[in-house]
Parts: sequence; C-alpha cells; structure tokens
Amino acid sequence: MDIHRTGTDALARRAASSGENATFAILRRDGGALSVPALKELSFEVFPRGARVGAPGEDQMIAGIPNRDQGRWSTLLGVLGIAVLTVTAGLSGMAEFLRHGRALAPLSVLTGGLRVFRTSAAWSVLAPLALAGIAGSVIAAGLAAPVTADGTS
Repeated sequence: MDIHRTGTDALARRAASSGENATFAILRRDGGALSVPALKELSFEVFPRGARVGAPGEDQMIAGIPNRDQGRWSTLLGVLGIAVLTVTAGLSGMAEFLRHGRALAPLSVLTGGLRVFRTSAAWSVLAPLALAGIAGSVIAAGLAAPVTADGTS
C-alpha cells in the first residue's frame, strides 16, 4: 500500500521543527486498515527522530497481556493434567476389565457370547466415567455461576 503525503507533510515538518508535541490521525478514504510498517517508515522520513505509530486505545490493552500469558500457562498445565488423568483412567479401566475378565471367563463359556464381557465393561468402566463426567460438569457450572452471573466473564 502506498501512503500519499499531502498537506499533512508540511504540517508535520513544522511541528517537528518547533519541538512541540503533536498528534496526527491518519485515515484512509475507503475506510480500510492502514499499514503500520509503512506508517512507521513514513514517520522516520518526516520526523528526525521518528514518531510513535499506534492504533487508538492500544495503551489500555497492554495491561491484560500478563494475565493472558499466565492464562496460557494455566491452559498448558491443565491440558497436560487432563492428558495424564486420561491415560491413568484408561490404564485403570483396562486393569479393571482384565480383573473382571478372569472372573467372568467361566460365565462367558456358559452363555456362549461376548454379551457378558460387554455388560461388565459398561458397568465397571463406562458407568463410573459417565458419572464422573456428569458430576464434574455440574460442579464446574456451579463454580462458574458467580463469575458469569451478569453475562460477562
């Protein structure tokens, strides 16, 4: 994108030579976004020591950056913790199923199918996981309710 210099160029040179602080708002006629690198390049051409180029209100957004970065650490550690819990629950479920499998082997011979194994797996592995998921969702919703009560978080 090419930035055209007009009457603001002479105004900027006059402000730079007098040493006063001046603020300029640069807009595009079509309302599109401006190229910040091109504006910085232009400011170093016009002003002897350059100028600060930024969007309106960006100073207020800087305060949230440490919280955002700390939130990323919390997310990373939370994902790692859930991955460890998932592997642990899977290994525990397999061990439980193998333990029940030895006890159910004579019964499965008598019934002649895998239905006993599937029912046992559903009750010993799937039911506790589903119950823990439902209880966790209810508790999480209860803990988050005061934070999101007014619709903002």
